[in-house]
Amino acid sequence: MKLTILAGISALALSPLTLLAQPGTGTQPEKPAPKAPDKEKPRQEGEKPRQEEKPGQRRGKQGGPSIGDPAPAWTLKDSAGKEHKLADYKGKIVVMDFWATWCPPCKKAMPDVQKLHEAYKDKGVAVFGVNTWEKGDAAKYMSDNKYTYGLLMKGDDVAKDYGVTGIPVFIIVGPDGTVIYKEVGYDPKNYDKMVKVIDEALKNKA
Repeated sequence: MKLTILAGISALALSPLTLLAQPGTGTQPEKPAPKAPDKEKPRQEGEKPRQEEKPGQRRGKQGGPSIGDPAPAWTLKDSAGKEHKLADYKGKIVVMDFWATWCPPCKKAMPDVQKLHEAYKDKGVAVFGVNTWEKGDAAKYMSDNKYTYGLLMKGDDVAKDYGVTGIPVFIIVGPDGTVIYKEVGYDPKNYDKMVKVIDEALKNKA
C-alpha cells in the first residue's frame, strides 16, 4: 500500500513514499492559533445543518476533474506579466505542477519537472509550474535554481477548480483538452509515469 506522508514529517525516507504538503501542515507559513469553537446554537426549523471544514482543507470545489474529463479553463499571468490561457495551447500537451516555495515535496519534484521541460519543449508540450498558496518569491526561487519551464502566478483559484487540496499535484491535459493524467503528491516514480503518458499522447496525435 502506498503511503501518503505529510511534508512536515521530513525525517522519513523519501522512496518509495509519496510526499504531500497540505494547507494546515507545518510546512505552510504559520497562522495564528484558531479560536476555540463556540457552542453550537440550536438549529431553527428549516435551517440546514452546518458542514464542518476538515483540518487541512480549504473551502471550494473538491475533487476536480477526473481522467477523461474536460480540463477547466484558466487564464493566468507569468512572472513577467504575460497572460496565458489554457485555450491557447489547444492541440498541444500541457503539464501543470501545482506548487509553492514553502512546500518541501514540491521542491523535490522540481528537477523532474525541469527534465520533462527539456525533453519535450520542442515536441508540442508546454510545462508550467502553477504557483499556489504562495507567500514567498516563486520567480526568484526558480531563477536561483535554474528552472526554465513556465511559471504561472497566483494559481489559487485554478487549484480550486482542479480540486487541489494539497501540493504538489501534477495534471496533464491532452491535445483535445481533456485530463489524461492526475497525480497527487511527490513520488520518484511519477516521472516515468508522466513520460509514458506524454509519449502515448504524442503517438496518438501523430
